[in-house]
Amino acid sequence: MKLKRSGILTKIIVIILVAYAAISLLRLRERIEEANRQKALLEDRADALELENADLQYMIDHSDDDEVKEQIARDELGLIQQGETVYSGE
Repeated sequence: MKLKRSGILTKIIVIILVAYAAISLLRLRERIEEANRQKALLEDRADALELENADLQYMIDHSDDDEVKEQIARDELGLIQQGETVYSGE
């Protein structure tokens, strides 16, 4: 009789441990998925910053070009040439 009782207790302990392990694995999986989502967002942000850096480097490298100066004056400063008319889509 004693052997059967310890056998049942062992089974209960094993079931509890398996349930705990399963719950732990599910939580870990959720954390991994969240980390992957954050990684994707950071990679997208890094790509956007690399493009912005490339544009800025181009402007630095060609800062003596009149076309680049004009583009900076239009985009960054909102300037227009004399005689131009600006139409706003807003």
